[in-house]
Amino acid sequence: MSREIAAGHVKAALEAALNKELPQLRDEDRLFETLGLDSVAIIQVLFVLEDRTGLEVETEDLVPAVFSSVGSVTDFVAAKLEEQSATAG
Repeated sequence: MSREIAAGHVKAALEAALNKELPQLRDEDRLFETLGLDSVAIIQVLFVLEDRTGLEVETEDLVPAVFSSVGSVTDFVAAKLEEQSATAG
């Protein structure tokens, strides 16, 4: 899966968690500081990503570095989906 597609899924998940549109979302936007997410919203983001993409997130994947910025979440999603695709095929 391309990073652009992963970015679209992340944007949709963030918009769902925040219940608002994010037209100017950038990779460097910080999830907690810039967007104002909290730990409950992060869980909601994960649920939306799982529903939209079939992503399977393991507990050991839930490290702070993954959730530092929009770009870090996008990279994580793209890598996990690529990994899942490789093991499924």
